[in-house]
Amino acid sequence: MPITTSLPVPLPGAARLRALSGLVLVALLPAGAVLLPTGAAAIEDPAAPTVEVVAGPSCGPGVVRVRVVNGDIGLTVTLVTDRTPSGEDTAVLAASGSAELVSQEVPFGSELSVALQLARVDGQPVEPIDLDHWVRPAEHECAAITAPAADPAQVPAPVAAGSTPGAGPVAVPDPATAPDGTAPDGTVPAGTADTTGSPDPVPAEQPAAVPADATGGPAGAGPGGSAGTAPTDVPTEAPAVPTDPPPAAVVRPGGMVTIHSSGFSGGEVVTVTIDGVDEPLAAVTAESDGAVLAHVQVPADHPDGAARVRLVGADSAARAQVGLEVAARSSSADGGGAPWQLVGSGVLLLAVAVGLAVVGNRRAAPGGPVGTPSPSPGRRAGR
Repeated sequence: MPITTSLPVPLPGAARLRALSGLVLVALLPAGAVLLPTGAAAIEDPAAPTVEVVAGPSCGPGVVRVRVVNGDIGLTVTLVTDRTPSGEDTAVLAASGSAELVSQEVPFGSELSVALQLARVDGQPVEPIDLDHWVRPAEHECAAITAPAADPAQVPAPVAAGSTPGAGPVAVPDPATAPDGTAPDGTVPAGTADTTGSPDPVPAEQPAAVPADATGGPAGAGPGGSAGTAPTDVPTEAPAVPTDPPPAAVVRPGGMVTIHSSGFSGGEVVTVTIDGVDEPLAAVTAESDGAVLAHVQVPADHPDGAARVRLVGADSAARAQVGLEVAARSSSADGGGAPWQLVGSGVLLLAVAVGLAVVGNRRAAPGGPVGTPSPSPGRRAGR
């Protein structure tokens, strides 16, 4: 029987070197080791949820609101506090689902630590998310900065093109300086249209009643009460204009502010900005009645001092503005300044519908004056 012998075929030099290097590398790898390409970057966990604190306890809504947008794995989220470790609100989220969790009412002057507990449906452990420590201002502090409720009877009615607008002014909470051209006392006369940022005054006189004389008839009437020649010069007075605007609300840098406003077109996008910052703070959609509710955060690097928040409607061009006083947290040894509980909370409710001037652009008939839109009643609501 013939016997055959197989001899190894010599490899080229480069191929032999690569083969030997591969054998050595495999021999050095521990069992179960996985080779990764050089420079492989870490990949963000697609199952991780996105968490945002919408609002903290303020002078208005005394609750904490947290919005959660889930990743690609089912999740149970629970809002827990140091007073209720078992949880104050919970939600079960499917993949890519979202929910808003709301705490129970926080008493005035109370402190609260908040966190979010997570439980994945696949059983993988998830670290809780710390949502910081919150302080709600004391009741007397809120009363000191909250403007009185608006009187619907004092809200100016719409002014038709060609008619004389009313004379009642609307106060604007404004610092001592008015960079946008408003009056130095912080007031804007009602019945004006603002297309450039500087409202123009309009006639504020109203016809005065003719006083009766001793005969019981109108002044200037003849004997027996018959009418004579009516006087041609009747003294008139313009209604008194309030000179003291509501005080500017105090908020610390990085604090949350809840703004209520009205007078916009239903469904339009309203942009909220603060002077000195290029990027908008928020863009919200007006309700069907024109009311707007915006939760915004003052930039953490905003300097101390007066600030102005502005709201502008995209379709109606209606505008609103309100003054703020940005102040850093003060120590108990300070002789003045904002109460530390109020500044420390970082969250304030501004009743903008009261001290806010809403001036919009309305097209008038050819040759007629420009009228002003009528603001709708503001709404108090949480986001």
